[in-house]
Amino acid sequence: MPSEGAAYRQPDGGSAGTSPRKSRLPRTPSPSPYQPERRLPLSQYLRAKR
Repeated sequence: MPSEGAAYRQPDGGSAGTSPRKSRLPRTPSPSPYQPERRLPLSQYLRAKR
């Protein structure tokens, strides 16, 4: 959870206003795995983690 918050705060990550997934994916590959999980419902998110 903390890692995701840090990536969200980063300026290069793109603020919530600007599509963050577009500017974040190519810049930092680390947060990429969090992207699909965040959009998915909790049930699916837990399933993917398992």
